[in-house]
Amino acid sequence: MSAATTTAGLSKHANASMTYVRCPLVNLPLRGMDRGVRSRYSQRMIRSFARPFAWLLLAAILFVTVSPIQWRPHTHEPADVERFAAFAAVGFAFVLGYPRHWLLLTCLVVGSAFAFEAAQLLSPSRHAHIQDAIIKAAGGIAGIVAGAAISRFTGRTRD
Repeated sequence: MSAATTTAGLSKHANASMTYVRCPLVNLPLRGMDRGVRSRYSQRMIRSFARPFAWLLLAAILFVTVSPIQWRPHTHEPADVERFAAFAAVGFAFVLGYPRHWLLLTCLVVGSAFAFEAAQLLSPSRHAHIQDAIIKAAGGIAGIVAGAAISRFTGRTRD
């Protein structure tokens, strides 16, 4: 085998001790990695999925919040539980995507909760209440705290 051959977009490198494959997207070896490299690779993968998911989830919540009431999905749970859970998921996803920026994320999620509730004033079929915004903000903070705790205990705080 030559020093470097290419097969289906992956580069195979021969080393005196092992042969491994480098993925061209993230430039990390996929086989023969030590635990530290695998950990960094998994952290990068989690962040790469969590970041767009968090933004899409926030956009979906904005759409559901300001759209007409009949478009709102129903889960047969109390509305306060739905609000809390939705923003907890947003906070959790954001802190997994941006683990070192929890203070900025707290401002973003809490600010979004109040801004989304204020945006309901623009829709004639919706009503805005401060207690709804407080429940949303509390859910977002709970999600951020849960995500930060998991990131801290699993060592996923590098950015």
